[in-house]
Amino acid sequence: MPRFYPDNYYLGILFLCVPFQYFLVYYWNSSEITRTHAINEFIKGLVQFKTSFFHWKSWEKWCLRFLSTFWSKDLFEKSSYDSDDLQAESPAVEVMKYKQKHGYFASSPEPRNPRSPSVKYRIGQVVVHKIWHYRGVIIGWDEEAKAPEEWFKIMHGTGRPHWRTMPNYAILVDSRDRSKPQITYV
Repeated sequence: MPRFYPDNYYLGILFLCVPFQYFLVYYWNSSEITRTHAINEFIKGLVQFKTSFFHWKSWEKWCLRFLSTFWSKDLFEKSSYDSDDLQAESPAVEVMKYKQKHGYFASSPEPRNPRSPSVKYRIGQVVVHKIWHYRGVIIGWDEEAKAPEEWFKIMHGTGRPHWRTMPNYAILVDSRDRSKPQITYV
């Protein structure tokens, strides 16, 4: 009977990775950003599946939630099983949520990582506006435009509804191109 050493397992995994890479490169979209995003989402899904099904705490939470549907919620006050409540508070996030309740103009306090493949530019990237030719640095982005309805009526009008579904960026405009420092949302 042949022996199987750990090196043989590693070699087998390597031989399986080559066809998997070929499949990813050849059959998925040709854009590297799209492939990277899809692979990251796949790995996140695997990790989330692992943590939700193969850890004792997740089963304990599920059982307690299941039991709480049958009994009154007074029996289940805050207990030690809920680890989400043990995190420290961050006053900076609270201030941001107070100032920008709706997260308009790329100012959402929620972290958005990784960015979607539809978002072309990164935070910190220097850009030049195609029409007005001013320079600026991207300081935030939204996958779809998030602004008050009045702003959409003034800036986009009624003839361009597709602009709402495009990525929008908050740009800190270079003061050499404008008389006053300003932030734009394009």
